Parts: sequence; C-alpha cells; structure tokens
Amino acid sequence: MSVSGILSINKPAGWTSFDVVALVRKRTGVRKVGHAGALDPSATGGLLVCLGQAVRISEYLMQLPKVYRARVMLGVATDTYDSEGQVTFEGDAGTVSDQRPAAARPRERHRSACPCGRSRRACSRTTSRSERPGNG
Repeated sequence: MSVSGILSINKPAGWTSFDVVALVRKRTGVRKVGHAGALDPSATGGLLVCLGQAVRISEYLMQLPKVYRARVMLGVATDTYDSEGQVTFEGDAGTVSDQRPAAARPRERHRSACPCGRSRRACSRTTSRSERPGNG
C-alpha cells in the first residue's frame, strides 16, 4: 500500500523544514516526502508536508498566497537581519506612528497574470523580451 497526501504540520522553533520532513519520512516509512515552502529555523507555523504522489503538486502549493505574522522590534538592526544576530545598530523608534507603517506597506497586487506576482508585461515568463516595456 502506498501512502499519499498532504500534512499540515505546526513547525516548532528550532527545527528546520528538512528536520520536519526527515521526521515524517522516519515515522511514516514513506520515501518520497517533501515540503511546500521552507520556514526559517526560528520561525513557527504551518508547514505543508507532501507524501508520495502529492509531492508532485508541492510546486503549485508554493505559488499560493501566504500570510505571515511577525513581531518586529523597531530601531534595532543585527548582522544577520533577524533576531538571532548580534546587534549592530540601535536607534530611536519614537518617531514611528501607527500611520507610517501602514503607508510603507506595499499595496496588494492582482496576481492572476503570473504566479510570481508581477504584471504580465513585466514578467519574463509570460512575455518575450521585445514585448517588455522599454524594448520598442
């Protein structure tokens, strides 16, 4: 009997996506196991793990919209650009207001033209070089 399917696993902090895949492979005995998008070791959250024939659709699952929640410390920079690194800069975040982060947030784009999120005219997957803007 071959096992196929998709597991939604709540990945704990400290584990890599590969650690989760290895554990699933060991516990299920299924050789063909993969994931649909890596999470940093310090990140927690849902990790889709595909088994058997379901591994074939992992590339399509990776193109689906995702939602991320983060806790951010304003005014601090590290050498690794995450909370694990050494602090390289500390500044005053007192000038930040509720309105400024909202104004800096990128506007949501309509993604129907191309899975990468770019417009059909700007993406090399959907247009030839001569059709792109600036290539008359």
